[in-house]
Amino acid sequence: MFGRRAGKGLWYKKEANVTFRKFKHTPTRCKKVSKQGGSAGQYHGAAGAPSAGPGAVQQHNSIACCADSIESRIGRCASASCILAELEKVFRAYSKFSMKPPPSLLDALFTQFERTVPQAEPREVMLLMRNCARLNCPPPASLFLVLQERLPAILPFFTRADISITLWALATLSLRPSEATLKALAARFLPQASFLTERDVALFMWAMACLDFCPSPACIKVCCERAEAFGEEISAQAIGNIHWALACFDHVPPALSLSKSALLRAAKAHSAAGSLTQKSKAQLHQFFIMWQQQTGNPLPLALTALAGECRESFVDTVYAYSAPSALQLDVTLRVRAAVARALASVGKQGKLTAQREVEGVVVAEEEVLEEEGSGYSADILLTGPGLKVQEGCKGVVVEVEGPNHFLKPVNVLNGGTRLKHRYLRKAGWEVVSVSYLELRLVKAAEKDEYFHSLLAKYLPQNDNHLELEFI
Repeated sequence: MFGRRAGKGLWYKKEANVTFRKFKHTPTRCKKVSKQGGSAGQYHGAAGAPSAGPGAVQQHNSIACCADSIESRIGRCASASCILAELEKVFRAYSKFSMKPPPSLLDALFTQFERTVPQAEPREVMLLMRNCARLNCPPPASLFLVLQERLPAILPFFTRADISITLWALATLSLRPSEATLKALAARFLPQASFLTERDVALFMWAMACLDFCPSPACIKVCCERAEAFGEEISAQAIGNIHWALACFDHVPPALSLSKSALLRAAKAHSAAGSLTQKSKAQLHQFFIMWQQQTGNPLPLALTALAGECRESFVDTVYAYSAPSALQLDVTLRVRAAVARALASVGKQGKLTAQREVEGVVVAEEEVLEEEGSGYSADILLTGPGLKVQEGCKGVVVEVEGPNHFLKPVNVLNGGTRLKHRYLRKAGWEVVSVSYLELRLVKAAEKDEYFHSLLAKYLPQNDNHLELEFI
């Protein structure tokens, strides 16, 4: 990555001090530099802060020196390719040391690139988005807008790789372009079906699913057929991404036969070899439960063992991320208060115990839904005969949607969140979504009233005449 090519590849040798030049990829040279202070591993520490030790400080100063030099040259860049070359340098330097570039440097790069967008080529747009995703630095809203405006003119020149990588970057950054832009990208991707690689198909489908956009049935069919053609050579990651995308699309290709699927045979082979990761198994589980919901049929016996492994991995993943956030804890307290208030208003007698149970209504937190075998967890679960729900409804699931559940700048729920909501509703649960965006607009003094109104239609009204007692 650093300094092995002539010309521009040696940019840092002129502008960084000798320590930056010494730090190469080989373990030996890493140790050589680390003798100046600390171990080699310290340079891969927390983003944005140098590790302790004089050697680490010297390395940090070297990067800062390079960043200052790049920033001073940005103003002289007259083309998108020149700016991208500088952005590549920033990416390589900062990602190597697990650090985030200073905002002033990124602002200068983005501002100058925005001026050159009318001349930008497809590959330059793709590289910009890819580097932004790798640095986890989304472009500013103004640049994102002009890129979308530029797209129709350059779309005919996008290759399959340009499209799949651009979509991957957008999904990684949780940036959702307009519906028209996504439709145009999907339409351009479809004619290149015969040239699609495993990576192209997996990235395209995963990204479209994350962005909550379902391509046409014809496009899904082509992608699935192309993936099936790779047979057992396909990677475990691609298998997981493709099946998870189908679950998000809520689409079972008409010609799909689970017992004859080459992808699922490959999944079984990867599982036997131990190369099917926990994440891929969790993705497959979500596809299996979608398929069962939509078709109403049990899984083929040949897939029973694989499905069991996938479900265990999914439940393990759910438990691993089940620690409630501060927002969720606050919402839980207010939901409990709303339930108690509703029951008190009708004079219903009950006891609020240590298990947070009120006679007729049970309020549970981070409850894994074991009954139907899905393994999904509910942020807050309301059950019991005291609820006012339709016949056959199992209860009310309150989902707390923080920033990670939304796509910017349109602030719509991402594909994974919508997949969960859709499953819960089909499984017989009422789903109430509590968005952090809405809560920000509610004054602190009005939040209790907000939750009381939100849940009022599910809670008892003035048709009971008992008393409420807390213990």
